[in-house]
Amino acid sequence: MGHWYLQQKGVCRWHVCGEHVSVPHRTTPVYHPVSETNVNELVKTTPVEVLIFLGQFPGPSVWKLTSPQLIIWVVSSRLEKRMTYPPAWNIECFPVSHDAIGGVTNGCFDVHVATRRGSDHSFRWSPPQFTNPLNQVLDPTLQGQQVAKAGFREGTINTPSGLLQWTKRSHRIVVAPTVYSDTHFVRRKLSTKELANALDVPADALTVMEATPQALTTILVPGKVIAQVISSLSAPDRGGEEDGSLRGNESQPKRDPKEDKSKKKKEGRKEKKEEKKGEKK
Repeated sequence: MGHWYLQQKGVCRWHVCGEHVSVPHRTTPVYHPVSETNVNELVKTTPVEVLIFLGQFPGPSVWKLTSPQLIIWVVSSRLEKRMTYPPAWNIECFPVSHDAIGGVTNGCFDVHVATRRGSDHSFRWSPPQFTNPLNQVLDPTLQGQQVAKAGFREGTINTPSGLLQWTKRSHRIVVAPTVYSDTHFVRRKLSTKELANALDVPADALTVMEATPQALTTILVPGKVIAQVISSLSAPDRGGEEDGSLRGNESQPKRDPKEDKSKKKKEGRKEKKEEKKGEKK
């Protein structure tokens, strides 16, 4: 899912993911099925400056690649793995909760960032802080088994005022509001659209996800976390070259000093004329 968000910040040269996630998106990078792809060989043949792993750790051979300047991996905070890093890399870790940046699940993640020493790429982590309840994505017109509202405390997991339990998201069982009763909720399964919204699937991909709901089971990191990672990336300005790197700040057009002087003279003459008019009055 990361390629949807990456298009906002840079050029996605390729992405490797499960077969069910090969869907149309804003611009089309080359799709490689994970079952048939060796990432190390892919980077050698199609170099990139930034490598992002979602839901998994990079393998030890990744550190031998010469083109990447940033290597990022986002994994569940529940996962731990001891890794040895070469001295050529600076390593940082940023913990983030999905609900703390506007998500509706209680998933917690670690954003690991490795920057090659001497690189002019950078990663500036400064996520927004705001919250939303699960009710944000629930459709009250869907029916289910009625249960009394009085039986649930404010903020209870998998209820309208609470959050979706990340570890049980594939079960889809929630308590939801209903337009058919003022005193009851309904217990039911999330629809594919509701689950996609809870995982922050982009609007232009919802139709495809509804057609292939199994693709949702391959999402290991929610979209808002991915979007925050992408927005934290920064790269040098390469003059607009689309070589698979991130876009830097747009270069400002050079100004002609002669034009500036001419403009100042005209403004000066205009100010003097206005002063004379004022004196005559």
